[in-house]
Amino acid sequence: MAAAAFSAAALLGGCGTSTVSRDVMGDGTAGEVVFPEASSASAKGGIFPNVDNLRQVGAGVTKGQLYDLLGAPHFAEGIGAVREWDYLFQFRAVSGTGVTTCQYKVLFDKEILARTFHWKPASCAEFLNAPAMAIPPMMALAPRPESSSSSPRAVKTSSIGADGLFRFGKHAPEDLLPEGQRRIAALAAQMQRDFKRLSSVRITGHADRLGTAAENDALSVSRAQTVRTLFVQSGIPEGVMQVRGEGSRRPVVACPGSAAKAALVACLQPNRRVEVEVAGES
Repeated sequence: MAAAAFSAAALLGGCGTSTVSRDVMGDGTAGEVVFPEASSASAKGGIFPNVDNLRQVGAGVTKGQLYDLLGAPHFAEGIGAVREWDYLFQFRAVSGTGVTTCQYKVLFDKEILARTFHWKPASCAEFLNAPAMAIPPMMALAPRPESSSSSPRAVKTSSIGADGLFRFGKHAPEDLLPEGQRRIAALAAQMQRDFKRLSSVRITGHADRLGTAAENDALSVSRAQTVRTLFVQSGIPEGVMQVRGEGSRRPVVACPGSAAKAALVACLQPNRRVEVEVAGES
């Protein structure tokens, strides 16, 4: 996605100060906190958030910082000068069985800085205290046998959401979020554990369809190149890696609309990703 997309979303998402909650004050508190109907979320059913990013949200963060951490809000309140953002999240139980759907609201003060945070149900706040998984589910490498021999050769693939790696619309190493750096390092360590010898590591960047084809092609390949750079720093041999960018040509979701509004940006999130395919002797 082009770097200008957030600015476009802010303009097209509305610049009013209307709220869902009642009596929102200049200090970011509300006389009555009101959540929108969960069924009206653009992310139908909710998304599984990056919990480490959620833990970084606190009083005083800007909308740009909040966008980098959590993505666009999931409801139609807008992006620009509005005073509240709402999200619909899903959390998996620590045991791995069962999923809880939670609504999360951020209220902004008169300077449009985040000030108060609310959960529905309130017990959802406890998910921030749950122990972190060693390997996030979205990074799990699923083995796919390719051939049988005395030295078994396997191909494993991983898809990492770009929104959790880079700042919005960015691609350079300095644009990586702290969680993005950790996830790339963890994936490199997993490759080194799972393979005795690596024969190839294919890194493919993908973008959503917002912006021009040329911008999306450049963004997707630049993000893949940054992932390769971090893999090299983590000890993966540079000679086995190939990088390419697919732009927006291989989407995994299709969303209606053409203007970069918050709902469309959120819907297209799964298309912004980096895929890693690893082959070698296990």
